[in-house]
Amino acid sequence: MAQRSCLAVLEGQKPDFRVLEYLVDMLFQLNCEDMEGLTPLIRVLDAGNFELALKMVRLGAHLNYVNSKSGQTILSHFVLQGRKDVVEWLLRCKALKSETDPHIEDMSGRDACDYAALANFTYFHELNHCYDPSKRTKHPKAMPTSSFSPLAKRLNKA
Repeated sequence: MAQRSCLAVLEGQKPDFRVLEYLVDMLFQLNCEDMEGLTPLIRVLDAGNFELALKMVRLGAHLNYVNSKSGQTILSHFVLQGRKDVVEWLLRCKALKSETDPHIEDMSGRDACDYAALANFTYFHELNHCYDPSKRTKHPKAMPTSSFSPLAKRLNKA
């Protein structure tokens, strides 16, 4: 049921973020993909709602989520979109316990640093001069999804 709720909230041109925020507060699978392969975190960041995005990350949304079709990470997605504001937020999210990794390769073998170089996206030193192959993470086979659990149980893990 929560999976269907996720998809219903995210489908359409203008998702209702108040409903999404309610679902995050109650019971929600934070790392599901909609029909376009986008997660709730990507939708919220795309809308520039950094407050809700921070809340979602604290509750278990993966900053390094890998798209099941392309293998791209959230960071790669926004580098390709040219979204300086979102990329900065993702890179500065290090204040949280989880950290955005720019070196996770997608299915084509490229990472966020490669896409930044191709797009001349040179705003952040974390994405420049990333040629050390030992830092790269090969494309993971599958991403774990968050479990269906009450908010109180999730907060104990955060």
